[in-house]
Amino acid sequence: MKLLTKGFVGVITLLLLFSSVEIMAQSDNDINELIRNAESHYKNKRNNKALESFLHVLELDSTNYTALHRVSLLYNMIGFQFEDEDQQMDHYIKAKDYAEKALQYHEGKPEAHYVYSIATGRISKKSRPRTRVGYANEIKKHAEKALELNPDHAGAWHVLGVWHHEASTLNFAERTAVRMFGGLPEASKEKAEEAFNKAISLDNNNILFYLDFAKFYEEMGSDEQAINMLEKAVALEPQRDGDEKHLEISKNFLASLK
Repeated sequence: MKLLTKGFVGVITLLLLFSSVEIMAQSDNDINELIRNAESHYKNKRNNKALESFLHVLELDSTNYTALHRVSLLYNMIGFQFEDEDQQMDHYIKAKDYAEKALQYHEGKPEAHYVYSIATGRISKKSRPRTRVGYANEIKKHAEKALELNPDHAGAWHVLGVWHHEASTLNFAERTAVRMFGGLPEASKEKAEEAFNKAISLDNNNILFYLDFAKFYEEMGSDEQAINMLEKAVALEPQRDGDEKHLEISKNFLASLK
């Protein structure tokens, strides 16, 4: 009788184990399917749908690497579309929150550092000088960390280009504020140009890369090179949801230089 009881318990244990494994496998399948759908929405310029799907992934797996960095990136991209600054900031703050979660669970992966640098950069532009100095250091640190982990990360090279451009072209009041609030790491126009060129060499279909490079050249007094970048930008087809706005800005910028 004892042997029968032990055997029965063993069978039940095995059934529960198999059931648990099957449930886990089904859950993994559900998550993978959601990620495939979300990536499809993202590639087809349906950012709100992509965001909804990635958030659903996080309901099932709160530490999922792909979902965390995609949600952060999407909140940034969607926020940029708003004209209202409060709506923009609300999205940028959410983007930073998810980037922080990505770093918490996946510090050794490049996209976690990349999306953190973007979210911090967006918030920085709307912050007071003291806060901006602290953010500037964070932006550079995380962009460089992303490149340490993936030297061919086009987006991180772009972030670094923007950082060097802005940090090396501060006006007198901004330089004074920077010194008062602790200073910045070394920045240079040469490094800005190098980083922009590297970003474009890795992704030559990104309208924003050309637009920001054109802004750099225009501020350097090199209108001819700025026009060259803008002509390349306006010749491109929108690749991402939000590129239409970058394209419109590029066209208007180009017209102002001609």
